[in-house]
Amino acid sequence: MCPRTKEQFEALRAKRIGQIIEAAERLFLRKGLHFDIRDVAQEAGLGYGTVYHYYNNKQQLMHDVLDKGLQAAEAFTASQFSGGNMPASERLRLYCLGLPELWSGIPAAYMLYKAALERFAGYEPALAGEAGARFEAQLRAPVAECLRATGLAKEPAKKAADAMLGSLVGIYGLYAGRRGQGYDAAYVADMLMSGLGLSQEDKPSMTSASFVIGRHLRY
Repeated sequence: MCPRTKEQFEALRAKRIGQIIEAAERLFLRKGLHFDIRDVAQEAGLGYGTVYHYYNNKQQLMHDVLDKGLQAAEAFTASQFSGGNMPASERLRLYCLGLPELWSGIPAAYMLYKAALERFAGYEPALAGEAGARFEAQLRAPVAECLRATGLAKEPAKKAADAMLGSLVGIYGLYAGRRGQGYDAAYVADMLMSGLGLSQEDKPSMTSASFVIGRHLRY
């Protein structure tokens, strides 16, 4: 048998890392952060030594998982909030529709948002600081700015952004173990928009369920 070429080694390395990261994503949806490298190896169908060759501790693995989530989320967010003359309210609605779809396809992105809103509890400080800075600048700030543009979110708009993102993360979390199956994105988006008073000319009634959400988003 001919020895593998450098390109073949690189392709195998990329394949193995992809398997390992996807296994960590699936475990997170079922168990949160309560898993270790041996669990990942079993989930990936790989030997412990193989996984350990690429990741000799869980924090190294989580760095790459969060980086996968960050890259996907940054690309999605940039596509939602850059350019064009679309009203801020419509941008927000499309964002609320599309973000859970992103999470369903790339669970690492959901892991990232959940971790960020929980202030990266359980992650090493260096990893939390790096991921947190990127999340703030590239993911939270555009949402906050769009909320500010509607005229409904007063300073600090970041607080309103966290309330909106927290609502999406919390509701999606009820379905996360099934890759979002059963999640009604349109219903949730419309509920949030109604709560903000962005989907109708009149403000929501104080007795409506949507007002409860809106009350917490108006900062």
